[in-house]
Amino acid sequence: METTDAFFAAIKAGSVDKVTTFLRQEPWMADAIHTTGAVDMNALVYSVEEKQPEITKLLVEAGAKIGVFEAAALGDARSVHRHLDQDRSLAEKRCRGGWSLLHLSVFSASLALCADLTTYSGLLNAVSANVYATTPLQLAIARSEVPCVSTLLAAGADPNVMDPASALAPPLHLATILGLSDAVRDLLHHQADVTMEYGVQMQGRISMHGPDGSVVGPAQSRRAIDLAIQQGHVEIIRMLKDHRA
Repeated sequence: METTDAFFAAIKAGSVDKVTTFLRQEPWMADAIHTTGAVDMNALVYSVEEKQPEITKLLVEAGAKIGVFEAAALGDARSVHRHLDQDRSLAEKRCRGGWSLLHLSVFSASLALCADLTTYSGLLNAVSANVYATTPLQLAIARSEVPCVSTLLAAGADPNVMDPASALAPPLHLATILGLSDAVRDLLHHQADVTMEYGVQMQGRISMHGPDGSVVGPAQSRRAIDLAIQQGHVEIIRMLKDHRA
């Protein structure tokens, strides 16, 4: 267990030398599984989540097994479609870490795969089966993947999703906190509710974070424009006021 912990810590830190050493000494670790809190992750998907492309490449070269979920995390549309052609029910399933194929396409930042997967029933507003309980749209905003945000909204993703169980704020609040002006503009174009109020903390869980992971604002309900003013996002304030916030 300690070895696995150290291996995943090296992935998270982006330590190519350490990961290379681990894989040379213990080749099986290319398919290692690690539990963090209540989430199980395999090494390949974890490296994509942590935005460590060099390590992702190392794991693939080391022979990591690539099924449909790993293919989605890699943005390999051809492989994903080959799996789905053989078994369409895979679109309804979740990977070990609780992510749907569409969530994983957001991690990969593959617009083509993201767009393709929105056509599968139940994926567009699918909630991840893990402690994050987030939709692909919320995930795309949280990772600042604005082109994915546009793709999901164009496909009909719900811009007003609000789930007390989610670890992330509603889309408009989250985009405002992160200062993503283009995402806010797109959300407003797709009828995001500027009057929606949302608590920064719900049921004792942090629901909204700043870019550094810190809690933004006191534990009380706020509109997106309140957060924009607090954060000093002038352009977003203007856009929200133009939509009668």
